Amino acid sequence: MTKDSHLQSKFELTGISPAPRGISQIEETFDVDAKGILNVSALEKGCGKVEKITITNNKDQLSKKEIEKMVHEMKKFKTEEERHWEKVAVKNSLEACFFKMKASPEMKAKLTMAKVARAPWRVSSPGWKGIS
Repeated sequence: MTKDSHLQSKFELTGISPAPRGISQIEETFDVDAKGILNVSALEKGCGKVEKITITNNKDQLSKKEIEKMVHEMKKFKTEEERHWEKVAVKNSLEACFFKMKASPEMKAKLTMAKVARAPWRVSSPGWKGIS
């Protein structure tokens, strides 16, 4: 999780075409070699835009002992994190489905009809606050 992360460096993937939520697909790749060098890349699958960065283990960063401890903890909590990300994926999938459905012409027509159908009742009931 991000709360357990140590900022080593950062880069931005810019120039991505605007898309509805849940439509863009960005594939991140993290690779640590035997010397402790981290290679990170991000690929936006729609337009093919790629950004890469290489992070070396400088003296101001984590020690070898700290890195080994983090790797051990990562293996220890892997299953818990996988369960968390499965929940996140299901939630994101459900939200994407909702936004697609809400944007469909049929659903827009139904929502408009529902608003029109409720309007006179709401006007005649000034004390009604609605559902929050």
